[in-house]
Amino acid sequence: MMGLSVFLSAVLLVVATESEYRAKLQELEAKLKATRQKLQQLETQEKDLERQLRLLDEERKTLQQMIRTTRQEERRVRRRLDLLNRRIQEGHRRLGIWLEALKVSAQDAAIEHVWPEDDPVLSLVATQMTHIAKSNLERYRSEVQQLRVWKKDREKAWQAIRSLRKRLEKDEQTLAAVERKRRALLKKVQQQKKQTKTREQEILEDKRKLEALLRELAQKSKAKREAQGVPTRPLKRGLLSWPVHGQVIAEFGMMKDPKYGTKVKNNGIDILSAPGSEIRAAADGEVVFAGPFLSYRNMVILDHHGFLTVYAYLDVLYVQVGDQVDRGTPIGRLGDQQPILHFEVRREGKAVNPLRYLGSS
Repeated sequence: MMGLSVFLSAVLLVVATESEYRAKLQELEAKLKATRQKLQQLETQEKDLERQLRLLDEERKTLQQMIRTTRQEERRVRRRLDLLNRRIQEGHRRLGIWLEALKVSAQDAAIEHVWPEDDPVLSLVATQMTHIAKSNLERYRSEVQQLRVWKKDREKAWQAIRSLRKRLEKDEQTLAAVERKRRALLKKVQQQKKQTKTREQEILEDKRKLEALLRELAQKSKAKREAQGVPTRPLKRGLLSWPVHGQVIAEFGMMKDPKYGTKVKNNGIDILSAPGSEIRAAADGEVVFAGPFLSYRNMVILDHHGFLTVYAYLDVLYVQVGDQVDRGTPIGRLGDQQPILHFEVRREGKAVNPLRYLGSS
């Protein structure tokens, strides 16, 4: 009876542990589902590769944890299976013992029919032998029933192991697919970082060259004014008219490149307008530069005798160096694909915030 109670305790422990496994697995599956939903949203939007990579790492770690949990459960079920096998072997051994006892007691009980009925002593012995035979039969039947229960439990354990092996195989295949996806994304992130660094260097170099050009133009303008005795025109608030109607999508100061993610200082403002919009002079002035300039594409620079204005990302130019323009004169137009104007104001060669000097649009 002690062996049976120990076994029942082991069975109860198995049931509790299996419930814990199911609860843990459900928790991990919920976590995995939430991670995959976030990842799918980012993939749909095709942005933030580094965050996608972090989510893939999280998915990979969750899958690894699920695999470890399932392997622990498989080891636990196998220990249960070993216990059942030992119990069944022990049950067969005891069954043999009770079967032999049953045979002996049955033979002894048969003697009752040949003993004299009038002998009270022999009659008492015969009755006791019959009782022993019945008791042995009940014990034999009990052992047979217990063996049937254990064998059913053993079959359930084998089914559980087969199910766990299938889950392990599926999760390991999923993990391998995630690993391949992660490696491909990591390569893409590394390439993007390389492109970002290259792009950042190009932007900085283009800005450096533009700075040099504007300093040179500002010095020439100053020297020309001094030589001709022309007074410097003061830059006042509201003096400038808007070069184009549209929405300011990037203001003066530090900004992040939407494509490459690089942080650079914006020396002007960027205005999103309608495709093909004409660009007009913000004030009276002279064209001192007109033509393509590095990543700024077609660009116009106007000298207003005390400050400069810059118009970049034009598709078509209407003016050339030396032209005199009035405020509001069309100097070019934007393209149809990316109708964005980059507009700068320079005073003594230094960039200032255009929004301070633009009038109402």
